[in-house]
Parts: sequence; structure tokens; C-alpha cells
Amino acid sequence: MIHKDGKRWENDGRKIAYLKKSAAKGVITNECNKYAFDRIWNREDYFSEAYQIAKDTAFDEELKRFKIVEYVPKGE
Repeated sequence: MIHKDGKRWENDGRKIAYLKKSAAKGVITNECNKYAFDRIWNREDYFSEAYQIAKDTAFDEELKRFKIVEYVPKGE
């Protein structure tokens, strides 16, 4: 399961429980990329190193908020 900020992540367009950890990581990467793009989309220095640094920083900020947690049903 995917958790964000310590709570189960709720997203209308995505599943939150995955059978493979790699699938969950892919979803998290995609969400972090979207967040980073939204944070810096209006910058005019698209091809500069500063743009890439800002994008990487925004990506890392969002990535820290996610955690993959193994789901264990109650009673097991």
C-alpha cells in the first residue's frame, strides 16, 4: 500500500494497493514528476542547470512524503 504523510494515500484515479513493489514505486515516481513539473512549469530557464536543480529539489521534496507499506489484513 502507498502512504503519504503517514496516512493511507487516497487518489481517485489510482489504486493504492499493488501486488508488486515496483508497480507502487512507478506510481510514486509518476506523482512526484507531476508535482515537480507543476511547481516549476512557469520558469523561463527551461534548458538551464538551475531549472533541473529546481525540478530535482521539488521531486525530492514530494518523494519524502511517500512510503510503501506492506499490507497485512487484520487477524493474520
